[in-house]
Order: sequence, then C-alpha cells, then structure tokens
Amino acid sequence: MEIKRKKTRIMIDNITGTILKIIGGAGLFFFTFGFIITIVDKNTRNEAETITVALIFIALNLFIYYKGYKRKQLIKKFKHYIIIISEKQDGRITNIANYTGKPETYIKKQIQSMIKRKYFKNAFIDHSKNSIIIPGLPQIKPENTQKQIKCKNCGASVQYIPEETTVCAYCGSYI
Repeated sequence: MEIKRKKTRIMIDNITGTILKIIGGAGLFFFTFGFIITIVDKNTRNEAETITVALIFIALNLFIYYKGYKRKQLIKKFKHYIIIISEKQDGRITNIANYTGKPETYIKKQIQSMIKRKYFKNAFIDHSKNSIIIPGLPQIKPENTQKQIKCKNCGASVQYIPEETTVCAYCGSYI
C-alpha cells in the first residue's frame, strides 16, 4: 500500500510538472509574441501600460514553467538516487555525492525536499551518520569501523569491530 501511494505521488507530481511546463511554455510563447507585436505596432494605445502588463504575464508564465521544470527535475533526481541507494544498499550521503559528483550539501537539500514531498516514505536524514535512513532498507555498517584495542585479560592487541562479538586470539576471552 505504501509503495503504491509513493508511486501515485510521484506520478501526480510528474503529471503536474508536465502540465505546468505546457501552460508556462504556451503562455510564454503567446505573451512574448504579443509583447513583440505591441512594440512593433505603432498604433498601440497606452504603450507603457500594455508593455507592463505583458511583462508581468511573461514573468508569471516564466515562473509557472520554472516550477514545472523543477518538479520534473526533482523526480528525475529521485529516480537516480533510488537506483544508487538500492544498488549499493547504502544511504550514506557522502557516497551518493561521490557517485553523482555533486556536493554533499546539495544532495542533503535535494533528499530533504524529496522527503518533504513524501517521495521517501517515513525516511529521514540522520545527521550524525550523514545518511538517509529508509525503514525496510538494510543498513550496512560504516566503512573502516575496525579498531585496534588491547585485551583486558592478557594485554594482546586485538582487531575489534563495534557491535560484534570479538574473541581474543591469544587468551580466548570475549571482548
């Protein structure tokens, strides 16, 4: 049910983005065409007012087109991020940034926007781990978490991995 809702949300945003781009593009075309005719036509009355109104409508349609474009781009990035996260089974923002070639702050901002728009259901950014946490997605252990510690019993140097049971190779005690 949740996957269906997520897909529905993305489909609705995709359709909305397309509609906004069409409306904005058509409005830009017609109002720009009208603006050019107004400038060229010598018989136009109240030129300053007409030009001002035309420029306002051009700006409005440019804004509408831009919003549609940004929505479509966000969906495209979402699909790209999902592929990265699912293939690597890794939600670390650093890895996503390295894979895409974008700065981490940019990736965080984009993912936060996707979470806000409910593309990622029940997901959140864990700032301490610098990763996106998606319920149901297995989280891999961070790289290079092995630590060198001394055994409490015999003092030998032992490779220790946090959250795993480690046995001293020399005395057999649990660490």
